[in-house]
Amino acid sequence: MKFGKKVKALRQAQKITKEAFCGDESELSVRQLTRIETGKSTPTLAKVQFIASRLGVKIGDLTDESFELPARYKELKYLLLRTQTYQENSRLEEKETYLNEIYDDFYDELSEEEQLVIDIIDTNLRLGFDDNFFSANKILEDYLDQLFTKNIYTANDLVLIDLYLLAIKKKDFPPEWFDKKQYNELISNLFKHVDIVPLEDLSTLNSVFISVFSNSISLNCEESMGKTIAAMERIMQKTQDFQKMPIFNLMKWKYYLFQEKNEEEARLCYENACMFARLVSDKTLLTKLSAEWKQDIVRR
Repeated sequence: MKFGKKVKALRQAQKITKEAFCGDESELSVRQLTRIETGKSTPTLAKVQFIASRLGVKIGDLTDESFELPARYKELKYLLLRTQTYQENSRLEEKETYLNEIYDDFYDELSEEEQLVIDIIDTNLRLGFDDNFFSANKILEDYLDQLFTKNIYTANDLVLIDLYLLAIKKKDFPPEWFDKKQYNELISNLFKHVDIVPLEDLSTLNSVFISVFSNSISLNCEESMGKTIAAMERIMQKTQDFQKMPIFNLMKWKYYLFQEKNEEEARLCYENACMFARLVSDKTLLTKLSAEWKQDIVRR
């Protein structure tokens, strides 16, 4: 509340309207500013920095509070973003446990932006095994326009993009959500982020590229398939994190099988995918890879 009152007083003293203060709303929306000024929302550090910059003051002039997120919350968020479920019940339940701990112990004290990203992760998880679009629609109706105005994406933006990609893949979405030109611009911008996103957020970007590849087929945007594979390979080389190698090879075999019509290369990728699944002793994934390969061979 103290922070919000200072922001409002300084803004009004400089005779800046909320609309002028927020500009194109890519960093801060008028709604978010109103909630911050009235003490209904705690801003993230990035938003505090933006607000201080717009007011021409130092962060210390606005608050003495710490905006560091609790260590356990950051650990749970990391696990939610990194844990692969493959729609397997025990892994879905594991993620549910992480979410429940966040909702019980941290959610009410989080900033609005952090609350949003947890809601998105929760919604993303549920969209994976049912077609209930109510939560997804509500989130995307509120934030999608703001997302499309951005050129630089934060880790939280990437989670929102992943929800958007999953929602439009399901087909049951408002038609205005998918303009192919706008969609292609979003994907092109994502490719640039391989060299922009901080190292610790590249795994989240890689997860988004998995959704991009999946949508390349369902939305008839095959031109991005090769670029998506190349981007994922660069990320894994930069991070030396090969957790997604089985899925990466699954994507490659689909590319070779359906785009390049090269069954020999596709089969090699399938064998590599199985090898990596065996290396991590993931029997569930191995079974799913085998079933997917048999289905694709029939469809080719």
